[in-house]
Amino acid sequence: MKSPSLIKNIKYFTLIFFIFYSHIGFSQNEKIIDRKPKPDHVISSKITKKDYQLYISFPNQYFQNDSIHYPVLYNLDGELAFQVFHGTRIALDMAKEIEDVIIVGVGSGTDKESWIINRWTDYLPFEDKVIDSLYAPEGAKSGGAHFFLESLKKEIIPFVEKNYRTTKKRGISGNSSGALFVSYCLFNATDIFDKFGINSPSLWWKENEMLRYEESFAESNNVLNAKVFISVGSLEGETMVPQITKFYYDIKSRNYKGLDLNWQVFQNETHSSVLPASISRMLRTLYGVKHN
Repeated sequence: MKSPSLIKNIKYFTLIFFIFYSHIGFSQNEKIIDRKPKPDHVISSKITKKDYQLYISFPNQYFQNDSIHYPVLYNLDGELAFQVFHGTRIALDMAKEIEDVIIVGVGSGTDKESWIINRWTDYLPFEDKVIDSLYAPEGAKSGGAHFFLESLKKEIIPFVEKNYRTTKKRGISGNSSGALFVSYCLFNATDIFDKFGINSPSLWWKENEMLRYEESFAESNNVLNAKVFISVGSLEGETMVPQITKFYYDIKSRNYKGLDLNWQVFQNETHSSVLPASISRMLRTLYGVKHN
């Protein structure tokens, strides 16, 4: 039996999915300029049978210097978060607060329907048939994170590294369900990524299964070579804040060798409002430049 708070939380996140794209359905008398970013590339995955849109943000010197190679940060929900990432990195670049890094937004769809279906399947690592039967959009099934990770490893990352001047230093970041996927990557993909931005992760999924997953990982591992930033807004509620706090302190208590762990609670921020703050702090934490 699912708890009332969990059901309320699921309904809330389903509502958030629709709010993000609600403007599509409104008609206007005046012509509205479409300011949504257009992808630089579209990758058709043979592994997941889906299309992924890539949005690229370059460091200032990328086009002026054809010999320097740069680390890459892959951020999920690219169609939503990319503009915040791009604008934030421009401001931080101007102040020389972060190192030069290529940011690649990985989009999960170009319309409301495909976005919701794809992220439900790709970002949720543990299948929950009960929740799927009650709340999953038609055509969506949780538990496909392994296949999306394979697509990143074998299709998306090789494409980026073939077409752009990159190093083998890679980061990955996400928010909400995307951050749950990044949490999954932390325990399964340190051979691919070395930096992880885990912002407001949906750890409540399948009754906090990720917390048990980390505990199981710790039983057979004492090394975790990664730089990690975890964050949450203080107003994100009882199904978010306690679980994320526990996740951070559980990881900290393991004393993993090779782990650089960072943590931030953003006061008076909700699940939606915390996004710009978490992106800015994450970039400064994972890619910050130290000034004397």
